[in-house]
Amino acid sequence: AASADRAKMEAEADAPVPSTAPQSDAQATEPLAVPGLDVLVIEPDAGVPGQPGVRILQRLHQGDTLELRYFGILSATDAGLGEARPGRIRMRDLPNPALEPGWSQVVMRRGSGWLVARAPMPRESLQFLLRMLQ
Repeated sequence: AASADRAKMEAEADAPVPSTAPQSDAQATEPLAVPGLDVLVIEPDAGVPGQPGVRILQRLHQGDTLELRYFGILSATDAGLGEARPGRIRMRDLPNPALEPGWSQVVMRRGSGWLVARAPMPRESLQFLLRMLQ
């Protein structure tokens, strides 16, 4: 089932996605962190070579950790990019480390990039948390 989900996401990723389209102020300030959860770490993530990335760790209410990794352009004003824009990222380019027992992963399009969320909870619960970002 997981490979079928990944194949579907890869097929969707092949659809054209504008990477330099102007974004509204609301889109440019969309949070990557889940509201209401403490942010533990925000750091650059070089998981996809040559692409901008960020890794965020947040404390879940039960004390576990939520890992969010974003790869791609969040807004037209991303610092340091100037006119150079990285190429489109496909799902197959994303790092895919093995999940620890009891952990789930959700991969979704966000802006012109990908958000990868991992946490020690059921997939449905993780998807619910991610809906708070939209």
